[in-house]
Amino acid sequence: TGDFAMLKPLLASATTLVVSAALAGATLAADTCGRWQASVSSLSGEGRAFNARVCMVGKPAFGFEITCRGPQALHLRFLAESPNDVDFSNKTLPVAYRIDGTTHTLPSQFEGLDGAFTANVAVSSPLIAALKSGSEVVATIPGTPVPEHRIPLSGSRTALDRLIARCAKG
Repeated sequence: TGDFAMLKPLLASATTLVVSAALAGATLAADTCGRWQASVSSLSGEGRAFNARVCMVGKPAFGFEITCRGPQALHLRFLAESPNDVDFSNKTLPVAYRIDGTTHTLPSQFEGLDGAFTANVAVSSPLIAALKSGSEVVATIPGTPVPEHRIPLSGSRTALDRLIARCAKG
């Protein structure tokens, strides 16, 4: 246990580096960060798939990856920057997405490999409608030291519509 305690900050730093590299490099080129995209690309830790995504470069690096979970469901991955000394492993936490004054809260499972908070959501959900029509999403995880994340929604309608059409085809 003592050895693990010494390694924990290093593992957390390595995870942050993997997330940053995935968001800034493999998932999207740095020059396209800040703009929603929809295409086949590498997902953080999950191979290649058609997805809608956006990344924000800098400190912290963060973003969304959204993939199909059948014709009527999507899998939302919110890649958040979180403090290195916090362990959310095997926890489900409420992630609040505030879009143009309305908050949508999803219970989300933390994935320790890349620091993503994940949830399945119906294509017809109010959250997906808001992501497509809003101007900015502010993502927070209430009661945790995870900082607020602001992500522009410019281009999200086109990217999500392309993804949803692809999901409907199976």
